[in-house]
Amino acid sequence: MKQLLAEIKEAEKEAHAIIERAEQEKAESLAKVREAVTQFEAEEKAKLEKKSQRSLDRLKSDLEKSSSEMVAETRKDIAEFEAKAKKSHKKAVDLVLNAFEETIKG
Repeated sequence: MKQLLAEIKEAEKEAHAIIERAEQEKAESLAKVREAVTQFEAEEKAKLEKKSQRSLDRLKSDLEKSSSEMVAETRKDIAEFEAKAKKSHKKAVDLVLNAFEETIKG
């Protein structure tokens, strides 16, 4: 009977030791999983940030290109307007001079 009780206590100790090892292994596994998840999240975040930055850079480049094209177009329009204005001014001066000459002759 004493021996049976001693064996039960020994088996109980072994069971507790097995449970402690299992809990320790569970904790270590959980820590590894957490670390893997943290690393995965960091990698995914870095990928998203990189994609976002590329998109932002592309948009900025497109905007700059568009702005440059608009400036060039506006300059062209201004040059055309100035050319037309000079022609109109010249015609007006010629008409005034012609009218003045006609008045003098007349």
